[in-house]
Amino acid sequence: MKNQNDLIISVAAAVVGIIAIVLIAVTQPQTSAPAAPTAVDVSTPKLPAGSVVYANGLGGGGNGGGGMGGMMGGMPGGMMGGMPGMGAGKRGMMGMGAGK
Repeated sequence: MKNQNDLIISVAAAVVGIIAIVLIAVTQPQTSAPAAPTAVDVSTPKLPAGSVVYANGLGGGGNGGGGMGGMMGGMPGGMMGGMPGMGAGKRGMMGMGAGK
């Protein structure tokens, strides 16, 4: 009886091994060639001609006031410039003036 069991196990192992080898061979991943790299331009770049302009002030300095000082001239809608929440409400500008 021992020889018959050994024979069955040996045949089963051989069949499983053959099936495994066939599956590995059939499902092997197919390698694809990578795309050809694009050509890189390594020539010296052409720089634009530079020019130096001498001036006595900063560029755009004549465009009007900037910052908080420029805002006090009034904003659209009749609002005064300044800190948020400090506009003229019921009590007047900055909480002073006519009371409740």
